[in-house]
Amino acid sequence: MFAVKPRHWFANIRANAVDIIVSLSCLMFMIHGGVFIVQFTWAVIYGIWLMIVKPKSSTFGVILQALIAQSAGMMALTIAWGGAHSLILVLGAWVINYMSARHFFAGFEEPMARYLSQVWGYFSASLLWILSHWLLFYGPIAQPALLLTVIGFGLGGMYYLEKSDRMSTMLQRQINFVVFAVVMIVITLSYWGNRTI
Repeated sequence: MFAVKPRHWFANIRANAVDIIVSLSCLMFMIHGGVFIVQFTWAVIYGIWLMIVKPKSSTFGVILQALIAQSAGMMALTIAWGGAHSLILVLGAWVINYMSARHFFAGFEEPMARYLSQVWGYFSASLLWILSHWLLFYGPIAQPALLLTVIGFGLGGMYYLEKSDRMSTMLQRQINFVVFAVVMIVITLSYWGNRTI
């Protein structure tokens, strides 16, 4: 990646950003796993990523890579730096979600890919900034990571179905309802009071 002239480094980093995000995420999961069997499981999952998921170049493969990178990256960010200053969390969320969205739109002929990626990065950074003040965890999954994963999968699925001419009004309503229901359940059943865990 760095074996070329420095002017090509940023393009190489952007092209390999999803792999870097997943690699660092698996490393964070192994570090915070603690037990050997958990670390070994994450090593096997990373091997599956390298051998099966990463080499895919079809549209569905690129979408899958982007969604996995976003989910794993957000989980790793909140696990590793959940107690850090909110600026670090916001910048990390913006980078992870912007790069994942750029990779997602690379699978399509989208003329507004850069703009849409910036909007998604801004939305996720804003959501993480608000929720970083009440960073709640459901096991190893933080609330912002869960919400962004659900919303990202919903929007990504609808975009994919729309571009492949398989989107119907009923299917769109179903996806919207499921995403809305999960978001409302997470928000409603969360304890928003002032307490230390």
